Amino acid sequence: MTSWSVTCGSQIIVDPDVYTLWLNSGEQRDCIPYYRARFPDICDDVIKEAIADQWRILNFLRERLVCPPRLIDELRLQINPSTSYKLIQQYYKLHPGVARELLGRSLTTSKQRKDLDVLAERLSLPLRVCHRHFDTSHNVKFEVLAERLSLPLRVCHRHFDNLRNVFVKVEDLEGSLVENIQKLFYLEGDLSQQYAAAVFLCNNRFELQKRRLQYLGFHCLVQCATAMIERWTYGADQTSLAADQDVDVDKAFLQNLKELRALDDDKHNMSAQLIQGLRKHISGGAQGDLEIRVPALSRDIMHIAVNMAKHKDLRDFFVDVHDKVVDACFQSHWNCEDLDWFFRINMRNFTGRLCKLITFNVRYLNKRDGIDHWDIRKNDLLAALREFSCQEVDFICFQEVVQQQLSDIKTALPSYSSIGNKRNVGESAEYNPIFYNSQKFSILKNETLWLSETPEVVGSKFPGAGCPRIYTHGFFKNIADNSALHLINTHLDHVSVPSRVFSANQLCKIVGSLKEPVILCGDFNASPTDEEILVIDASMTNAMKTFNNYTATFNGFDDSSNELIDYVFGKVAIVDGRQTS
Repeated sequence: MTSWSVTCGSQIIVDPDVYTLWLNSGEQRDCIPYYRARFPDICDDVIKEAIADQWRILNFLRERLVCPPRLIDELRLQINPSTSYKLIQQYYKLHPGVARELLGRSLTTSKQRKDLDVLAERLSLPLRVCHRHFDTSHNVKFEVLAERLSLPLRVCHRHFDNLRNVFVKVEDLEGSLVENIQKLFYLEGDLSQQYAAAVFLCNNRFELQKRRLQYLGFHCLVQCATAMIERWTYGADQTSLAADQDVDVDKAFLQNLKELRALDDDKHNMSAQLIQGLRKHISGGAQGDLEIRVPALSRDIMHIAVNMAKHKDLRDFFVDVHDKVVDACFQSHWNCEDLDWFFRINMRNFTGRLCKLITFNVRYLNKRDGIDHWDIRKNDLLAALREFSCQEVDFICFQEVVQQQLSDIKTALPSYSSIGNKRNVGESAEYNPIFYNSQKFSILKNETLWLSETPEVVGSKFPGAGCPRIYTHGFFKNIADNSALHLINTHLDHVSVPSRVFSANQLCKIVGSLKEPVILCGDFNASPTDEEILVIDASMTNAMKTFNNYTATFNGFDDSSNELIDYVFGKVAIVDGRQTS
């Protein structure tokens, strides 16, 4: 015999006006005038019963609103789905004043009960309305906040509870904050974005409660936090393996900001270019004292950036920006458009100093490669090189290039010059050539040396190495601003681990002896966790980690390989015997 569990019920209907009153901590009696106006022919007893019924429904729905999936997914609730979504959106709607008060505060500290009897009597509120009053360790006094914003105390409590509820549920989840909030709470676009921004600001405990920051409204801070999430968090790097992608600021990003100290080396030249550009664009009243204001503002912005790796300085980011940027602009009579020009010109000047570099192993000319033979694939490669040339790439570094390939490559790059000698004699001997944009750079010095115990002996190799290994070293000058940099292109041995470790140490010693910025690149035939790569990691910045987090560079003419063996490393300038990064 089959048994059935049957539930009978009726459609749940929620009066939107009564719901709004209920959310705002109204009483049932407050609804009577509203119902009388709508239904003048109905007696008060029926009206009171209808209001009481609505109140029972809303109190029943309260715990489901706290956990929206229960409201949406609970089949026994006969409520229109569109109504459920509307109830959720309104329940979680943030009041800008209350939300602003909570931003930057801890949402998980232990709550302390106050004397609720005294509180209820002073505010003329029922004790049940005050029972969820919190005073956190940062002294969020909700009764004061409610009075200042002319809001019921219960509304302030609901905002705190909602924000804390969202924070606790999503802070440890992987992936996008906005998507997680939408998935767990069914909040729509703008509202989920507001909660994501609030979670980010509270998680990182940004100092936002200083009186001088009170002009920053809730929506302004949401806009700032959204930009920070998009650019500064682990989630900003689509290949990041960090779990809390949008919650935490990327530590590697903060560490990389330290390298902005290198701009101090040429601060006078950069300030002069910036001032010259600003005079053409900023308003007349902001023209005064540019020679003093611009270098000071540039220095202060750089100091904010390089110090953000320290936890306290990251927390004080908004305070520092106000004190060192906003106040400086106010004193200089700069408006928003003037400051925008400051950053645009600065970025244009800085971008002009960036180095665009490409490195790849072309695979030597091997007759046994069949359909992948150089003569078959070279046209595609040379077409790609012509495209790189159109994009004004500064340097293109190659490995495993033999004489015929070198000649072919030169035909594709007529505006580039090249340096580098082959590693031994014969037509099959390989080069590690460096091609450089001769319209932007001039060569000051170049050499090809061997990765052996006798680096100046042609064809020498480390004992056990499969073949002689070389590096090509060029010292270049930027024609536009006279800045200089070293570029080293190498290819480590494919057979001997001791040879690669020796070569890595030899290269680090060379890099350490150079005072100017250095780029080291090439095919290292080693994975990121191998000793030879860790040796270089200890003294240089690994761009493969910092910028793109590539997981594979070797392909073997198919897509099945996942080996990372090619790298780009960088080291900034040495000033007074100190590395600036």
